[in-house]
Amino acid sequence: MSDAAHSQPSAKADGRVIAVVGLAHFASHFYQLALPPLFLFIRAEFGVSYAQLGLVMAAFYVASGVSQAMAGVLVDRIGGDRVLIAGTALLTAAIAAAGLAPGYLALLVFAVIAGLGNSIYHPADLSILSLRVGERRLGRAYAVHSFTGMLGYAAAPITMTVLAELIGWRGALGASSVVGIAAVIVLWWNRDCLDTAHHRTPATARPVQSRRAAIGGYVQLVAAPAILLGFVFFTLNSAIQIGLQIFSAPALEQLLAIGANVAAGGLTTLLLGISGGILLGGVLADWTDRHDIVSVSGMVVAAASVFLLALGDIGPIAMFPVMAVIGAAFGITLPSRDQIVRKAATPETAGKVFGFVYSGLDLGATIAPLGLAWMLDAQAPVTYFLTIAILMLLVIPTVLQTRQSVSRRQQALS
Repeated sequence: MSDAAHSQPSAKADGRVIAVVGLAHFASHFYQLALPPLFLFIRAEFGVSYAQLGLVMAAFYVASGVSQAMAGVLVDRIGGDRVLIAGTALLTAAIAAAGLAPGYLALLVFAVIAGLGNSIYHPADLSILSLRVGERRLGRAYAVHSFTGMLGYAAAPITMTVLAELIGWRGALGASSVVGIAAVIVLWWNRDCLDTAHHRTPATARPVQSRRAAIGGYVQLVAAPAILLGFVFFTLNSAIQIGLQIFSAPALEQLLAIGANVAAGGLTTLLLGISGGILLGGVLADWTDRHDIVSVSGMVVAAASVFLLALGDIGPIAMFPVMAVIGAAFGITLPSRDQIVRKAATPETAGKVFGFVYSGLDLGATIAPLGLAWMLDAQAPVTYFLTIAILMLLVIPTVLQTRQSVSRRQQALS
């Protein structure tokens, strides 16, 4: 995205945009983990298996991933502000309505609807940040965006579990609507700072295209090497992050022969490391233009640390600093990751690019747990950690090739 597309608004104006978008992202991640803490209660009432409940989450992510590309088109057409408000309202309503589900099939349907609502966040959020936040604070804006998502992940399990104990799982889902309603109100009240209309070509000035021509133009856009590589980049990133967040605790338990509480402490250390790394990565993303170097360096350190964990025969005490380094090194790469993708877009195509590329996150989140869970079922924690490390190394060529593709395109346009 051209630097010329950015004005330099005040820190106060930037802070307002970042805070409002961050709240929306918090709500998105909160609702992504609203159902899993309730599975024990739902399973008992509906008489279903954990595999069937896993399908509920798979349906959520598939709906979100498949719809995200179309959400990106919608963002470019009508604006990220409108799409963000509507998507948050839909996600909130679907999760609350899941508390009224009479049976398993209805729960599955509500999960699909919730996934449709969730699909809008990355194209809408990142288009708004990219077009409304000044260039010199954009890296930190992306960092706060990722950080608030992590806070949403952290808040959901404890909140939903406590609510379920107090008012039942159905009441917990209904009460969770407070989060989304508050987010919708804040978004609506601050919609002026989210508007990206002045960065879009007015509808009256756009050339009239047939549906075939519009589809062809979209395919040509997303088939560009930089965009396709970005999609692969995000799929691998998601597989790594989801794999670490969901399965690292049982993997540590198997690998080091430690108790569940100690292994959970290792996971907490990892998540704290990721959160701290994200904030540091935002500063680095604003400090340097070589976001590829930041991303590659972080992945190399993270992969080396995972290899050490898998093969180094370390003890439970040494596990904690190693997990902290893995989390911090991985977290540092996330703001630069967003900057790399931003450079592959223009103001008019930001929604389409972010929507397509970030659908890789949902693909990774859907596929990775299947293979990684199989490794743990087979009591193969070393294989699990080595797979994570290899995925980290596979990210590196996608980063380097994406930057080269973007540089070649910018040179051709100049």
